[in-house]
Amino acid sequence: MHNRTFAPLGFTLIELMVTIALLSILLTLGVPSFHSLIRNMSLTTQANQFVASVQLARSEAVRRNRSVLLSAQAGNTALHWEQGWQVWSDNNGNGSLDGGELIRQFGSLGGNALTSDTAMLRFTSNGFLDGRTPQGHVFSLTPSSCAGVSGRSISINGTGHPSVEEVACL
Repeated sequence: MHNRTFAPLGFTLIELMVTIALLSILLTLGVPSFHSLIRNMSLTTQANQFVASVQLARSEAVRRNRSVLLSAQAGNTALHWEQGWQVWSDNNGNGSLDGGELIRQFGSLGGNALTSDTAMLRFTSNGFLDGRTPQGHVFSLTPSSCAGVSGRSISINGTGHPSVEEVACL
């Protein structure tokens, strides 16, 4: 006869309780920073989307060889862009969006604020900001709650080149 000893299969109750306790401690520490990471990535995505719309307006102005505008949508309050914005070509030169002039429309930022010193950017056929506006604009993208998340400052210089900088939330 063979005497075989078998190792017990599975975990003891003590091992299981220690594992659950360690897991709960790790989750308690990790979840708040994960939430902050998600909010930070959301702001970065929104800033990149706005920069892409600026670049779209510039390239369309050059491609069409005429002025192209980037403006806050009608639902926004003065100098606020968080309800969305649009890129359009003012084909008839009247300064307002008419049928057939819309190139692309961008939606709401979902609770974050995008403010600026202007409600409209006009790019000339060479891709520069129109001389009628000050040479350069700054847009401020801030989260609805600034706890633990930085905002973004989006600068557009006179040549129409956008840049993004992470700034302290005020």
